[in-house]
Amino acid sequence: GGTVVGAVGVGEDRTEASIREERLAVLTRVLRHNFRNDLNVVTGFTERAIETVDDPKLATELERVVDTAERLLRVGETSRRVERLLADQPTPTGIDLAEAVDEALLSLPADLRASADIEVDVPDGITVSAIGYLAEAIAELVENAIRHGESERPRVEIAATELPSESWASLVVTDDGPGIAPAERSVLAGEETPLEHASGLGLWYANWVVSVGGGSFDISERKTSGTRIEMELRTPDGE
Repeated sequence: GGTVVGAVGVGEDRTEASIREERLAVLTRVLRHNFRNDLNVVTGFTERAIETVDDPKLATELERVVDTAERLLRVGETSRRVERLLADQPTPTGIDLAEAVDEALLSLPADLRASADIEVDVPDGITVSAIGYLAEAIAELVENAIRHGESERPRVEIAATELPSESWASLVVTDDGPGIAPAERSVLAGEETPLEHASGLGLWYANWVVSVGGGSFDISERKTSGTRIEMELRTPDGE
């Protein structure tokens, strides 16, 4: 209620930081490009070799090479998304949660989607405050659950509830798989060390997308088997 009598401006030289970020971005793009191209060569030649060998054991080992290369290709694709997220610095907007889940499922490879039983219980009309990459984060969780499932047809459940009095909505993804290793969960809590590190970027990416939007991300084991991942997302009228 008083009178403004002055102002103080604070300047910071960001030249070094900007140059370092630019060099890191270039390095990431070059590595990812070479990574993808070389792994495509590995995959292509290995698949040709599988068609020509008569030894079932050798064919199985070659198929494992293809699976490993494809997994690394997916890591490279997720790293591209992480780089984009860090570069864009997006701000939260209102997103229809049911539409985000539909978009996530449609983005999955058709054969992968058809290989699992996916049950969705997300009511219409729930709007959350999140960044535009929310569908990608949901897709990462569902894909991770299906690919790591040990049953013949992995089961994934996606459910959402809204808590109007608390200005929050909860989206929970559960599966019946073997669970997530403690090392993976501890990494998400900021405890990565040279001996304890995550094997991929999918959980990192989903965690970052939710966190940047002002939400929270929690992983827990189910009482029977499998994993429960909860994303708590603010609704637009939330603080």
